[in-house]
Amino acid sequence: MHKSGIIPHRGKVDWNEFAKKDPSIHDYGSYIPIKNSVKKLQIWKEKGVEILLNALAGLRNIKCSIVGDGSLKDKLIEKTRKLDIQRFVQFRGFLPQRKVFELMEKADALVLPSYSEYSPNVLIEAALIGLPVIASEVGGIKYLLKNGETAILFEKGNEEELRRKISFLRENSAVREKIRVNAKEFVCRSYIVSATERSTKKVLYELISSC
Repeated sequence: MHKSGIIPHRGKVDWNEFAKKDPSIHDYGSYIPIKNSVKKLQIWKEKGVEILLNALAGLRNIKCSIVGDGSLKDKLIEKTRKLDIQRFVQFRGFLPQRKVFELMEKADALVLPSYSEYSPNVLIEAALIGLPVIASEVGGIKYLLKNGETAILFEKGNEEELRRKISFLRENSAVREKIRVNAKEFVCRSYIVSATERSTKKVLYELISSC
């Protein structure tokens, strides 16, 4: 594993986009299409990017793409220089959704070191792409993901543990494959609404609306 990306994300999940790349996803049901939009991803302190940079400082030959923009960007760029990791870290700014997915497809892992999260859609997208996730154990993440099974989790703010987890995932291809398979299976069965479920909900909605 030679690359590690952090891609903070908000918005709906484009199921159709993933189904185009992997027709087997169609076996699980129907999807919610959305337009190809530019990701206005904001980098702020709660996203924990500084923790990731500190963790990367103890590692070498791991390339990191950071997608997003904001008031902290210049400070973080300067931090990469002080840590002497600027040649390994690339700040890509705002990107169209398709470009974000292309980055995720090329990456070996996605790191989400947030101090707080609810239930970020990027975890679902990563699972559908087959991208293993390393995430801080906060908010909805600790209920959504199972450490060692569907993701690798670490204590929020603990850069030393994050460094160990990144190194561990890089060195264990069997674990990466296990997480990739388990996460995709979990998301497909838990988050994609089947055609039958959608039809039933539509009927119920029509009945309620007619009352």
